[in-house]
Amino acid sequence: MTTPGLARSTAHAAVVAVLALACLARGQVFQQQGFQRGAQRLGSPRQQQSFGSFAEPQFQRQQQQQQFQQPLQQQQFQQFQQASGFSCPERNGYFANSRQCDAYYKCENGVAKEELCPDGLLFNDKNSPFSYPCSYPNEVQCLTRSAVQPAQPTEDCPHQYGYYALGDAANCGKFMNCAAGRGYVFDCPDGLAFNPETYHCDWPDQVASCDAEAFLQFRCPEEPLLFGQRPAETRLLRSNTDCEHYFACVNGRPRRYNCGEGNAFSEELGHCDVAENVTGCAPAFRSGNDFRQTRLF
Repeated sequence: MTTPGLARSTAHAAVVAVLALACLARGQVFQQQGFQRGAQRLGSPRQQQSFGSFAEPQFQRQQQQQQFQQPLQQQQFQQFQQASGFSCPERNGYFANSRQCDAYYKCENGVAKEELCPDGLLFNDKNSPFSYPCSYPNEVQCLTRSAVQPAQPTEDCPHQYGYYALGDAANCGKFMNCAAGRGYVFDCPDGLAFNPETYHCDWPDQVASCDAEAFLQFRCPEEPLLFGQRPAETRLLRSNTDCEHYFACVNGRPRRYNCGEGNAFSEELGHCDVAENVTGCAPAFRSGNDFRQTRLF
């Protein structure tokens, strides 16, 4: 027979158990709803995946990244080796392409990457490994590597980079410097012509594409041949237009010189002197042009 006290205790315990189960169920529903609201705030599936990765242990993430990166790097290296067919002779450096003069290989940590010089420049294997590997054509000997990339001309320039002669055989003193397809015009010093083979301003008689006599507007007088050859000595003759300039006839070809402002060439002395001391050199026949023999580089 059950006593009234025991019955009340049993009933109370049952009520407590029911309330506990109800609270537990409510808590689970709240947690599920809260997680769903949090998941909605994450946005895209990519963001959700990123959010989930923060819950992973750090060592597990690092291990997974290493397992992913190593095969990918090996795969990329193998693919590039197959594409280039070039094996680095040294771990780091620049190395010539065997077929193309403006192409080269750049090796970093033993991995080769094929590179191309800008249009108009060529790879120079003589350059320091710490300097820019491309140079102007006058500084490079391509030999058998004659192939180059197609030209990329602009309105100004035949190539993106380089130095190019302007004018014709009678106007040899101008040239153009092309940089990134834009042309800049320069004049050689007085009496010199641009040499497209050397990229220097040179004596006109040394430039194959220049007519020295037409350019300088002076022709050396004919010399009688001695044993079938021209005399070896150089003749000095004053200019017909102003007395500050004079010409040296070398192998029958003219080269123009300048005595400098305030001076004139004396045919009697065979050299420059103060203009006032030179016979026939009136102020009207003097020029203020200053001549300097120079080179571009």
